Amino acid sequence: MVETGGGVWIATSDSIIRIDATSREVTDSIEIDGTIVELVASTDAAWALDSTGTVSRVDSDTRRVDTFEVPAAASWFYSGHRLLITDNALWVSHPAGFDRIDISTFVVDKIAYRGNDPVRGREWLGQVDGALWLHDIAEAGVFEGEPHRRLTRIDLATRQAEPHDVPFTSYLETSAVLADNAVWFVDGNRSQVARFDLESMQLSRLPKLGQGLGRGVYTDGAFWVPNIPLGPWTDRTPGSITRIDESTLEVTDVIAIPFRGSIEAVDDESIWISHGEDEKVSRIDIATRQLTHVIDIGSDISEVLAFDGGILVLDVTGEINRVKKP
Repeated sequence: MVETGGGVWIATSDSIIRIDATSREVTDSIEIDGTIVELVASTDAAWALDSTGTVSRVDSDTRRVDTFEVPAAASWFYSGHRLLITDNALWVSHPAGFDRIDISTFVVDKIAYRGNDPVRGREWLGQVDGALWLHDIAEAGVFEGEPHRRLTRIDLATRQAEPHDVPFTSYLETSAVLADNAVWFVDGNRSQVARFDLESMQLSRLPKLGQGLGRGVYTDGAFWVPNIPLGPWTDRTPGSITRIDESTLEVTDVIAIPFRGSIEAVDDESIWISHGEDEKVSRIDIATRQLTHVIDIGSDISEVLAFDGGILVLDVTGEINRVKKP
């Protein structure tokens, strides 16, 4: 679920549906040939990558569809972020490297880069100081017989790739999050968090944080990570959100939440947590570091999108629920 041009775009298995952001009514449904695996938005279009290796651009004003072939991206083991929008381009990652599609001229540049070889996965992390960062996962056997990590910096001016190995052995489910000058790693199975400084290229490991961790977010000078106690979701076990100060690498707050949940959206003032099958979303105030609201959606939650100071919640019935800023 993404927003552009006054509309919210939702990917189904084989189509992109546009919903008016104000009326919440469906205005368009655009069929895509393959199964959609990722959807992103630029200022004037929605972009979808499908299972055939085709990128489809849907103009937010005219609804015109333009397609670009990226066949190497179709067969991919790891379900990381394969698409990244910058100010003037869409970048597509795949095992052979990455493709750059100029969003104004539609010119496609193919840039070869193997990275970790053989690679098990590659995902975009984002842009910092004139460079893009990629997260690679290598095959087992390099560090203690387990997959290891590599970060790759791509200079936007020269488009040259510079790899940096990270000595963080972990499971495939490990997530990586880009901050202002660091990348935070979370190994949920081992409850391990680490910070890799992009200036010193040094890794700092934190003490283990309870049982089970989810994907974290970086905002307001801190890393926030959900604690997800082990066990079936039907247990309705409470969870928590841990705040780690970036300057000290110390835990400053552990905020209790009523059910286990994942951080799904962030805005300037709020962190929004989805409690999926518990049919609820929670809001944490970033300034006070307090849980302020628990909101009943009424159906299992599929996606959450930060929108106009609040959120849009897509439930499993296909209905969009708008939660306004408290």
